[in-house]
Amino acid sequence: MKTKLTILLTLVAFTGFAQNTITVDNSPGANADYSDLQPAINFANPNDIIYVHASETSYGQVTITKPLSIIGFGHSNPDKNTYLDGIILTNGSDGSYISGLNINGNVTTSNTIIINDLIFENNKIHDIEFGGLGANNVVIRGNVINRISPPGSGGYNYTNTLITNNVIASGGTSGVFLENHESIIIRNNIFLYATKVYNQNASTGDVVVQNCIFYRSVGTGNWNNDGVVFENCLTYNPNGATTPLVGTGNWDDTNPNFVYVDDQVWNPDFDFHLQPSSIAIGAGINGEDLGIYDGMTPFLFNNFGFTAGIPTVTITAITEQVAPGDNIEVTIQSNSN
Repeated sequence: MKTKLTILLTLVAFTGFAQNTITVDNSPGANADYSDLQPAINFANPNDIIYVHASETSYGQVTITKPLSIIGFGHSNPDKNTYLDGIILTNGSDGSYISGLNINGNVTTSNTIIINDLIFENNKIHDIEFGGLGANNVVIRGNVINRISPPGSGGYNYTNTLITNNVIASGGTSGVFLENHESIIIRNNIFLYATKVYNQNASTGDVVVQNCIFYRSVGTGNWNNDGVVFENCLTYNPNGATTPLVGTGNWDDTNPNFVYVDDQVWNPDFDFHLQPSSIAIGAGINGEDLGIYDGMTPFLFNNFGFTAGIPTVTITAITEQVAPGDNIEVTIQSNSN
């Protein structure tokens, strides 16, 4: 039987309330408003947009205490990325938008009142941990992520949350951990290796996982857990066995026919689009495709973590040797994203 999940998400365009645009660049000789991200956050007004330039040096761990849009260059570009060590969200950070960052540590909530209306989009994040009093109305979309609220993080305190279009990739006890199953939607994600969904409150009901693809290339693929029901999902293990999913409309141990994937570890060179022959095309609960490119929503997963609407410029060729007084020839490529 199909289970219909309803979720209320306050999705407000992050540019709608912006007052100022602030730039941050810690590269030597850069001409940005700030060279360090935390001071930029401290002196920003609520609802400001902070653009954080790519750099070889991490911007460290930052704390957010007000609604801000923090947008980096990207997370997996072969040339340059915007690196952070972590983000702490505290009281007052309601309505924040985080995009285009490579966060090699954790994003955590440390709050005494519930934080509302958070969007995490186009990031590469080790863990998102909802501790303290947690968060409500959360969108986690288009990220490459290891774990969401793992054990030991201080709790599973998030409600009314949409987890979609993500690549959830790691090994061991990794994946999505939750308690409030009745208000969480997990749809159109790709789970690599042994990543699973863990319902920490299984005795009170099931969480429904829809339109997801589970891919593992070694060992035995078993993605079942207590209190987790799968609808229109697909599993594939090219080098081993899989255990049938609990639920309805699933495709067990069936090749999704990605355009290019040759390992179970995340690689930005992978192409998770579906080939025309894929059984996953149109196999979703409402006729959408399985996986991160559902073919219906306007959001598109980006392997490099570029933010939609933010143009990027790449130097594709440059003169290697130039005599004094001669011109340097540079070829650039611009993408509107």
